[in-house]
Amino acid sequence: MLLMLSMYCLKEFVQILLISMSWFVVDSDLMMSVPSKFTAYQDMDAFFHASETVVNINHHPMAEMFALKTIEYVAKYLPRAVKDGNDKEARAYMALANTFAGYYMMYTSAHTMEHAMGSFHDKLVHGAGLIEIAHAYYDFFAERKASEENMIKMAIAMGVTNPTSGKDFITALDKLIVILCENWAREIKKIHFKISRVKEYRNGRKRTTMNIPLTGRAGVYHLLVLF
Repeated sequence: MLLMLSMYCLKEFVQILLISMSWFVVDSDLMMSVPSKFTAYQDMDAFFHASETVVNINHHPMAEMFALKTIEYVAKYLPRAVKDGNDKEARAYMALANTFAGYYMMYTSAHTMEHAMGSFHDKLVHGAGLIEIAHAYYDFFAERKASEENMIKMAIAMGVTNPTSGKDFITALDKLIVILCENWAREIKKIHFKISRVKEYRNGRKRTTMNIPLTGRAGVYHLLVLF
């Protein structure tokens, strides 16, 4: 047992050492040619990395610091980068925001749900899927006041003056998405979805209406994605 623990610790140490010795070049000049809609998809993915980190019950001050700064930069500079891909200042700040968002990726169930959607619909871009579910997802928490303080922090980061509830964050998020979609809204395929509870599965392999094999316990949630 002690040997297994020692080997595990050694493996973790080596991985950390390799990462620390790695060099990463983030050059916003190489991002200038990215089309506007994919700029929005990618950078909103970074935004949701950050927002999920903030509402995560296991988040900590260091993670929150990077996450809130990511949210601030995305809200301020992404509309500019989408409108004009040659805006060097906007591209530079979005590169920085993506870097910050990568330091701490403390996902919640939003990413889990979108990955399920993407695995079923191979043409659904990851960032687009996150945008589609964002309002309903965060409204679920706001209605229950489950993360009020943290959502208010995110509203402030997005430039909202004197926010009083999680709903203020959702309003700011909706406005940001509308701004981003102005230039290419017609290209977005409308996705209607609902979350439904699956009955308890005890015996053998069962399938959801998405035809995804399920095994195991009660309380499994699945998505119905209708194009």
